[in-house]
Formats: sequence, structure tokens, C-alpha cells
Amino acid sequence: MNRGCLQGSSLIIISIFLVGCAQNFSRQEVGAATGAVVGGVAGQLFGKGSGRVAMAIGGAVLGGLIGSKIGQSMDQQDKIKLNQSLEKVKTGQVTRWRNPDTGNSYSVEAVRTYQRYNKQERRQQYCREFQQKAMIAGQKQEIYGTACRQADGRWQVISTEK
Repeated sequence: MNRGCLQGSSLIIISIFLVGCAQNFSRQEVGAATGAVVGGVAGQLFGKGSGRVAMAIGGAVLGGLIGSKIGQSMDQQDKIKLNQSLEKVKTGQVTRWRNPDTGNSYSVEAVRTYQRYNKQERRQQYCREFQQKAMIAGQKQEIYGTACRQADGRWQVISTEK
């Protein structure tokens, strides 16, 4: 494993532990910190020579801004709605809601449902690809992701892309 990948993996693991301990921080602060770490790692991996530092800093700033906005937008009520959508909506159907506290609106479409083997839990689990659209502070955001049902029935997002 090359040095950049090792450093990047270490930073991501550290950020996951920090987020797990972040009970007293706001969604926005946790999102910004996570985004900054991931953005910094990504920037560092793409830069070369002296440009590597600049790319890491730029990636951290951009990641922090994006993470802050997304983290700020979804409160516990929205996460519950997303979980319910992933559990109950049939593939191809869309569910919509508006959060009365934040004014943000969301829609989630279940794009594909499948099973995969979870090696850690040693069991089959259902996964769903989904497309989430949101109107946050007047700005449209769109995310395509995959979530898998955990042993306790919760849906955990395992990947996202814009």
C-alpha cells in the first residue's frame, strides 16, 4: 500500500472515531469536520509535489463546506423519514416530505433493491439504491446512494455520490 493511501485511510478511520464521539456537536459541525477530513484526503491523493499541499487544503475547505451544508440540512426527523422510505417504498416509487421545522423538502426514490452478503455480520442483507432530491435553503441538491438494512432493522447509507 502506498504512503498516500495509508495516510488517507488513517485519517478516515480517525474521523469515523471522532464522529462517533461527537454527541455534543451539532449536525453541521460533525458534517463540516467529516467533509474537511475526506476532502483533504482526496485533495492530497490527487496533488503532486508541492501542489499536493495546495490540493489537500483546497479539498479540506471544499469538503468542509459541503459536509456542513448536508449535515445541517437533515435533522433526526428527516433521517427517520429516509429510513421509513427505504423500508416501505416499492422499487420505482417516490416518497416526499417537507420538514416543518427547517422548511427543507425531500424526495426519495427507491431505484433498485437487491441482496448482498455482509461478511462482518455473516448474513444476507437487503440493500437499496436510492435517489434523494432536496430543496435546502432554496438550493437544489441531488444525491444517489446505496443503503443496506442492518440486523436491528435500521437502514445504513453505505455510499453516496452527487
